[in-house]
Amino acid sequence: MRINLTFAESVSEFNLGFAEEASFCIGFESGMAPMPCTPFEGPYEVTPTRETQIVPAAGKLMLEPLVVNPIPRNYGLITYSGFEITVS
Repeated sequence: MRINLTFAESVSEFNLGFAEEASFCIGFESGMAPMPCTPFEGPYEVTPTRETQIVPAAGKLMLEPLVVNPIPRNYGLITYSGFEITVS
């Protein structure tokens, strides 16, 4: 059985169902394109810092996974109060 469908922007909604459970293949005669989205062009790798970091990816298409690196093992905070040095 072959069912031909044409997709177009419309406010109409049509539900398609099958009477019995069955597996079937779906093929497309013409190419399909993703929604028009602006690709994310920022860094895909970040390392935690003391400052808040914002990845400006809202509404963008991310083409790679975002990698959040671990805090380096040798990371330590050294502060000097003018009287004493604190290592944390």
